Amino acid sequence: MVNDPAPATPVNSGKKIVVIDPGHGGSDPGTISFTKKPEKILTLALGLKVQALLQQEPGIEVIMTRETDIYPTRSERVKLANDLKADVFVSIHGNSVKAAPQVSGTETYYYQRESSKELADLIHKNLIKALGFQDRGVKNGNYQVIRETTMSAVLLEVGFLSNKSEEEAMMSETNQNKAAQAIVDGIKEYLTL
Repeated sequence: MVNDPAPATPVNSGKKIVVIDPGHGGSDPGTISFTKKPEKILTLALGLKVQALLQQEPGIEVIMTRETDIYPTRSERVKLANDLKADVFVSIHGNSVKAAPQVSGTETYYYQRESSKELADLIHKNLIKALGFQDRGVKNGNYQVIRETTMSAVLLEVGFLSNKSEEEAMMSETNQNKAAQAIVDGIKEYLTL
């Protein structure tokens, strides 16, 4: 133990750095759900559950873009992950199609990089298995937080908040725990931990 210098910053810890980004927050509510709840509530609740699980992993250092109801800009989220030289970036969201409340399912987005696609495939597979929502696939998406980050990065649309039954499922503690575990399992599989 004597030879292990205390890490000054997460960057020097020798651990894999995972940045979890609960989408929206603060002045940005995100979409409004079927029962009029802001998306930012779901993303933070789920993000904190993912954080708690990742904190139990000895090989992972988890950094959150937000742990409270604040709004870091998309550029700030990107800068945080890039400055940390993170290994993985996961942005958590809830989907919505107001005009079509029957639309449902889980979508996972990555931007071009092959490593990001691999991460997306693994997390997506675990989320579908855990929640049983319709599989809407892994897709290439041009979102700033996954386009401008330099590590393997994905944006999760866990389910549709505009769909009454899916919103109910996503707001339940039990399903949030299942989704959080699925996200962590996908990250660990990707990092081969």
